[in-house]
Amino acid sequence: MKQFVYHDFTQSIKGLTTTREGGFSSAPFMSFNLAYHVGDNDELVKKNRSLLLNELGIKEDHLILTYQTHSTVVKKVTRDDLGGGMNSFNTGIPADALYTYEKGVAIGVFHADCVPIMFCDSKRGLLGVIHASNQNSVQHFTKRCLEYLKQNENVNTEELLVYIGPYLSFSHNEIGTEARDQLLKQGFSKCLKETTGRIFLDTYFLNYLDLVDSGVLPERITVSPFCTFENPKLFFSVKNGAITGRMISLIINK
Repeated sequence: MKQFVYHDFTQSIKGLTTTREGGFSSAPFMSFNLAYHVGDNDELVKKNRSLLLNELGIKEDHLILTYQTHSTVVKKVTRDDLGGGMNSFNTGIPADALYTYEKGVAIGVFHADCVPIMFCDSKRGLLGVIHASNQNSVQHFTKRCLEYLKQNENVNTEELLVYIGPYLSFSHNEIGTEARDQLLKQGFSKCLKETTGRIFLDTYFLNYLDLVDSGVLPERITVSPFCTFENPKLFFSVKNGAITGRMISLIINK
């Protein structure tokens, strides 16, 4: 059973993406759905989250999650935020990116096909996670997030280690003409492919370019080989059905 996809940044800093395997939820959320806001039974979601907490080896209030809306909001997580989003989606931190210096605290975002980006500055003990959707990626949310950290936390992006978790590959990510025109004006034609009247966006590559443009070194970026759509037994994907569960991608310094 492959219940988690792990990434070791350092000996103590770990990233992971949950899969849909090994939980308690029934179809169409079968079986390790971790989101309250998709229509699943709340008690089953709580049982699934207990499994995740056991895997992390942390207390319930030390998993801090987002109340995300495809926004361009980034928030710093402190001890005052313990328990955020644990018992309901609406009590999560209102942001689509979180960062923290706290040890023993896991910060995470929900996703199915969106691009989860985890990063750390191991020397300073800074951890972060970004929910990069089509909507906020075309607004260059990742770049804006790193610029925020440069200005407010004096982050040197060349020191960052980055892991991009499972996401929807571009050949399944069809977009409209408005988003295409916006990206063309910004000079991101290399993230687009048009064929037989259909337009596809490589959201991963768009975020990769934003990372590099923000100063992250390419050799310090690791990318998951998994497409969420192409691995339906392992991952939730809204492209495989509008009603489905959500994974969590998180990072923790233990």
